[in-house]
Amino acid sequence: MFPAIEPGESGYEISGAAFAMKPRSRGRVRLNGDDPRTPLAIDHGFLSDPRDAEVLAEGFEKLRKLAASDPISRYAVKEVSPGPQVSAEEHVRAEARGFFHPVGTCAIGSVVDPRGRVLGYENLYVADASIIPEIPSVNTNLTTAAVAERIAEALAE
Repeated sequence: MFPAIEPGESGYEISGAAFAMKPRSRGRVRLNGDDPRTPLAIDHGFLSDPRDAEVLAEGFEKLRKLAASDPISRYAVKEVSPGPQVSAEEHVRAEARGFFHPVGTCAIGSVVDPRGRVLGYENLYVADASIIPEIPSVNTNLTTAAVAERIAEALAE
């Protein structure tokens, strides 16, 4: 969960978000043609596994309970968005989106080996978040930097 206080039109607003840090849903990336300038076809696959919607709805309900608890409740006048009439599941299914930390599109074991070498090709390496086989529980940027540094060190040997 990620609560925040932000200036709004009529004073400060309390906002929050719930994230599925280990989603089970899987997306897909594929080529749209032979021209490397052609944009990729990206299907994020959000909520393709129903367990992810359950996790997000649970997190959203916890945010609602947090807003109704002491001492926060004295500052929370009303729920503006989505509004108390909307269930957590309805809200999640309508508004779920990613926070764009994609990994695994060139996962170790299926596309590259542990040293970042693309399977079936000589002298072709990948050293970014795409080789991480699943979303890390820690900062994606730092994990990617560590992966890239390790692969760079191996290449320098």
